[in-house]
Amino acid sequence: MYLNKNKLKILCSFLLSILLIHPLSAQDILKGKVYEFNEEGKEQNIIGANIYWANTTIGTFTIGNGTFDIERSPESQQLVVSYVGYTNDTITVTPDQNDISILLETGKYLDEISVTAKNKATFISSLNPIKVEQITSKELLKAACCNLSESFETNATVDVNYTDAVTGAKEIRILGLNGIYTQLLVENMPGMRGLTSVFGLDYIPGTWMESIQITKGTGSVVNGYESIAGQINVELQKPEKAEKLYLNLYANQAGRTEANLNLAHRFNEKVSTALLLHGNYFDAHHDKNDDYFLDLPNKQQLNMINRWKFVPNDRIRAQVGVKYLVEDREGGQVPHHFSNPYQILIDNKRLEFFSKIGWLSPKCSSKSLGLQMNYVYHELVTFYGAENRDDNKIYTGLQYSFYANLIYQSMIKNPDHGIRIGASFVSDKYEEDYNHDETNRQELVPGVFTEYAYSPSDKFKIVVGVRADAHNLYGLQVSPRMHGKYSFTPESTIRFSAGRGFRKANVIAENLSLLATAREFEVAEEVHDQIESAWNMGINFIQDLTLLDREMTLSLDLYRTVFDNRTIIDPFTEASKILVYNLDGESFSNVLQVQLDYELIPRLDVRLAYKFEDVQSTFSDGTTRWIPLNARHRGLVGISYQPSEKWQIDATNHIIGKQLLNLYIGDENIESQTSPIFSTTQAQVSYFMKKWDFYVGANNLFDFRQENPIISAENPFSDTFNATNVWGPIFGRMVYVGMRFKVK
Repeated sequence: MYLNKNKLKILCSFLLSILLIHPLSAQDILKGKVYEFNEEGKEQNIIGANIYWANTTIGTFTIGNGTFDIERSPESQQLVVSYVGYTNDTITVTPDQNDISILLETGKYLDEISVTAKNKATFISSLNPIKVEQITSKELLKAACCNLSESFETNATVDVNYTDAVTGAKEIRILGLNGIYTQLLVENMPGMRGLTSVFGLDYIPGTWMESIQITKGTGSVVNGYESIAGQINVELQKPEKAEKLYLNLYANQAGRTEANLNLAHRFNEKVSTALLLHGNYFDAHHDKNDDYFLDLPNKQQLNMINRWKFVPNDRIRAQVGVKYLVEDREGGQVPHHFSNPYQILIDNKRLEFFSKIGWLSPKCSSKSLGLQMNYVYHELVTFYGAENRDDNKIYTGLQYSFYANLIYQSMIKNPDHGIRIGASFVSDKYEEDYNHDETNRQELVPGVFTEYAYSPSDKFKIVVGVRADAHNLYGLQVSPRMHGKYSFTPESTIRFSAGRGFRKANVIAENLSLLATAREFEVAEEVHDQIESAWNMGINFIQDLTLLDREMTLSLDLYRTVFDNRTIIDPFTEASKILVYNLDGESFSNVLQVQLDYELIPRLDVRLAYKFEDVQSTFSDGTTRWIPLNARHRGLVGISYQPSEKWQIDATNHIIGKQLLNLYIGDENIESQTSPIFSTTQAQVSYFMKKWDFYVGANNLFDFRQENPIISAENPFSDTFNATNVWGPIFGRMVYVGMRFKVK
C-alpha cells in the first residue's frame, strides 16, 4: 500500500458559520515603575501612586520600590497615573509593551511623562497566583522556530524529543511526563489532541505565533479537565494588530525549505481579517550513518488559517475562522538501494472551524459572558512495511470532535472577590482500524465548573475551582484545583498549586512510533474500561535580586504528580510484544528545577538551569522502574547578546543525562541499558532592519550524533527490529539561513 505523496489540495470554501468570542482568559500583565529625581538629582521611587486603566475598574498602586503590576484591560489602552501634588495624566500603552518606567518631575504639576520600555523575552507575572511563563515573540526570534516543536530551544521547562528514528515526530515533556499529559491550547481552546497528538507540534508554524504561555501542573478549571502535567497555550497573530504583510523564508543544509506568508487587513474599527499561510517541502535521501535508512523523512505540508474579527460596538467581540492542513511523510529505507524497501508512509488531513463571541456589561466592566466553539475533522493513514507482504502494520483513524465552552465572569461586591462559572461540552468520535481490527468509540462529556478568586492585596491571592464532568463511558469525574501566591516582599514570591486532571488514552494513535518495531501490541481488555487520572502538587519560589545594578531572577520549582490510574506501555516484560495494561502499583513524577536569569553586562543576558526528574512506574512484573528515554538530569546554559539594535547573537547549550532505553530487559543488568551523557548547542546570529530581518544559525553546532539508532536496521522484518530507542540527534549539525520581510 502506498500513499500518494502529491495529494496536496487546498480547501477553497471558507464557511464562516459559528460565532465565538474571546472570553476572559488569563490576562497579560503590565509591569512598571514610577519615580522622580530629588533635589540632589538622585532617582527616588514614588510609593502610593495610583495606576488604573481609563474608564475601567482595573487599578493598582505603586508599592515599596515604586513598582506596580496591573492586568491589561481588554477595553482600554489608556493608563492613568495619579499622585498627590501632580495632575492626572494618561499614557497610551501599546500591546507589545511589557515594562514601562514613568518619570514624574519633582515639585511641579505633571505636564509631561517620559515613558521608556524594555520588552522582556520571557516573564512571569508577579500578580497572577498561577505561575505562567510567558514566551514572547522576542524570545521566539532567538531560534529559527519553524514550528511549535522548535519553540522551546531556549526554555528549560519544556523538553522536546524525537519519538523514533524514522517518522520525524517529536513530543514535548513537562514534569518528565509525555506530551499527552500536557494540555495544548490554541487561544485557550483545545489544540492538538487525539489523532493529532503525535505530529501536532509541527502544525503550528512559528510565524503564526504571537506568544506562548506555559503552566506547570493542573491549569484553570475553565480550560477543561485534561491538564495533568501542565498546560501550553499558544496565542496566534491577531488580525487587528498583525503586520499587513509578513513573509518568512527558511532553508537548511539538508534541503528543507519553508515559506510563510501572513496577510492582515483592517477594514475599519469594527472588522479585520488575517490569512496565515505555510508550506514546507523536503525531498532528499540523507543517510549519514550508512544504515540504509533515511535519517530524516521526506515531508510536504500545506497549512492555512483564515480568521475574521468583528467589534460591532463597545460591548461585543466576535471571531470566526477556518483552518486546513494536509501533510504527507515518507521515511524508511533509502529507496534506490532496495527493490522492495521497508517504508513508513503517513498521511494527515485536518479541517477545523472555530468561533468566539464575548459580551461585556455596559454597566460594569468586570462582568462578561463568553462562548467558545470548535469543530475538528482529522484523518490519519499510516503504513509501516513493504509492498506485497503479510506482516505490514497499517493504521487508519478518523476523528470528529466538537467543543463548546460558556464562561461568565464577574466580581462579587468588590474587586477583592471574583468568580467565574460556566459549562462545557466535549464530543469525540473515533473510528480506528489497526491491521483490520476495527474499534469505534464516542465520548460525550458535558461539564460544569466554578472558580473563585480572592485577592485582598497584591501580596496574597488565591484561586479555588472545581469542575464536574459527566463522561458517558466513565461516569462522573470531579476535578478540584487550587492555586495561590504570597509575596513576602515585592521581590520575593511563593506560589503553590494542587489539583486533579483526567483523560482517556488513545493507545495506538498516541504510540505510533512503536509501529516501527517488530513487536506487536497486546492490549488488555481492562484498558478500555478505565481513564487515566492523576493528582499534581507543586510549589514555586521566585526571588528578584539586584547585583551590580542589574536585574537577577532566581526561580525554584518542586512538583509531584501521582497517578490514581494510568495506562502502562510496557516494553520491558516480553521481547516480542508491547504490553498495554492498567496500572497496578504506583506511578509518579518528582521534579526539581532551579533557574537563574541575569544580565551579566549591559545587553548580555545569561540563563542557567538545572532539572532533576524522578519518573517511575510499576510494571507487570511488580518492579517499579524509571520510565524509558527520560533523562533524570538536565542542564541548560543560554546567552543572548544584543550589541546594538540591529544585531543579536543567541546560543543555548543543553546537557542531557543518562536515559533508560526502550528495550526488553530479560536477565541483563538494567543499568547497562542506558544512554550516555551528552550535550547539544544551538546558535543563531540575527540582523534586524526596518522591514527586513536576516538570520543564520546551526542546531547541534558541534555535530554530536547517536550512532546506529535503529536496531537490526539491516533486516527490518526480523524479530529484533526496533527504531524507537532514540536518545540523541540522528542527523548531526544542521545549518540554516532565513529572512523576514514585513510591512506594518
